[in-house]
Amino acid sequence: MRGTQAQRLWDEPRFQGAHVLHRRIPDAAHFPWVEQPSAVRAAFHELAGKCRWVSI
Repeated sequence: MRGTQAQRLWDEPRFQGAHVLHRRIPDAAHFPWVEQPSAVRAAFHELAGKCRWVSI
């Protein structure tokens, strides 16, 4: 599988749900955290906002 064909795997039901967050990072490739750190930071910030934190 190559390119966009491999990316279609993310559309399968097992990769969908309230616990899943999909974001595309524009102008990034294999190292998006290096190439577009602010976009990756924003995506993680959004994901963290969806998490419920529990104290033990």
